[in-house]
Amino acid sequence: MTTTLANVQSGVVGEFGGLITGTTTSSGSTTTFIDSSLSIYPDDDKRLMESWFMPTSGTYSGVEKPITYFVNSTTTGITRAFAGTIASGVTYKISPFQFSKITDKFNLATKRTKYCFRVIRDDTTVTREGVNRYPVPSTIIKDPLQIWVSNNSFSTRTICECDTAWSESVDSDCTVSVDDRDYQANEASVKFTVAAGASAGDILATQVVSSIDLSDDAGITFEIKSSVATTAGDLQILLDNTASCASAVETLSVPALTANEWQRVKVDYAGTDSDRSAIISIGLKYVTDLGACTIHLSEVKSITDLPVDSLADQESWTQLMNWTYEADGSKVYFDYYIPANRILRYIGKGYGTALTTQSSTVEFEEPEISHLYALTLQYLLQDMYNQAAGSDKDEIAKNLSYWAAEAENRGKALRLEMPRRTVKIANYTYGGVNG
Repeated sequence: MTTTLANVQSGVVGEFGGLITGTTTSSGSTTTFIDSSLSIYPDDDKRLMESWFMPTSGTYSGVEKPITYFVNSTTTGITRAFAGTIASGVTYKISPFQFSKITDKFNLATKRTKYCFRVIRDDTTVTREGVNRYPVPSTIIKDPLQIWVSNNSFSTRTICECDTAWSESVDSDCTVSVDDRDYQANEASVKFTVAAGASAGDILATQVVSSIDLSDDAGITFEIKSSVATTAGDLQILLDNTASCASAVETLSVPALTANEWQRVKVDYAGTDSDRSAIISIGLKYVTDLGACTIHLSEVKSITDLPVDSLADQESWTQLMNWTYEADGSKVYFDYYIPANRILRYIGKGYGTALTTQSSTVEFEEPEISHLYALTLQYLLQDMYNQAAGSDKDEIAKNLSYWAAEAENRGKALRLEMPRRTVKIANYTYGGVNG
């Protein structure tokens, strides 16, 4: 079941009780909203006086402000100041909890719960000659349940060796240089030093490449490192048949990166094949404002063919039956030979996706959502308890105790279905070396 952040916020408050929804019936001001349907609440009603007001439509949709007073005679709520007037006809929600805190605690619940997880499959790791240790994708929690390797290798050809500073075009908030101490290939990498002034959407730099026909190729592979953690799509590799990537024919999203770790990634081409027949420019785009950071890029190659990507076709993949998980650095180590240019497929347990905007979504079934709502309320009430005093603290303690027990009971009722964990075989050696 797919649910949005807006539904999560309403669902959590709905479980607790106290969610008020409505539509303003008259224009208010920067500090007031008016709804005649609120006439049922007296001036000192705590359901309004100690709550948060958030428009769900109009100019200030998603902006939350605390309610400081309510006037029953004019059905007017008084809030901290908005940047402008709360107009008539604006839908809204009122909650006893700050909406942004509900979001934070729900995201925390998805990471701390011991009862509901997602099955993660990651095919972005590419094997290299002489390498036996590989990072576990950041989306997978600890030791993978299974690791598979493609039986067929793939061939590549170089687009950019990344051993000279990119200079075709360089953004004013980026300094491009060569790093001959920190690299993965060709005895150097391109280093992009991004200043705080860089903006989302900037193309940090581009570089001229010898015209190359990639129309029959499948994707690119490269190694990249960022000084800050990123999520998928925060950075993009651009390819274009015009100078300075002026109208990129491929915008290839870089997967999530762990801070200060080199990662080998593979990204499939998504554009029109014929548009890649004469690539002459490569670029790095700063899609999301990550703040000041440093990015290293090492040798970008085009993949000319890929192994069949279907786990149902058992002849295309071999399940590896032994590895050592290294918690320090979250890596796996194979004490046997795996040929280069194969795809490693990790299957493991992962968390739900963090919710950030009102329309962002997460996949959970109804029993899981119910458990996460209860756990979110436990965390919200724990914060309130820590800040309360006197009789209020006693009342909050009762609610906290109830929702903590409810979260545990709902969690225990869930059936966690995960792929079977590999039963490791001592002295196992991979035998599929016919690449």
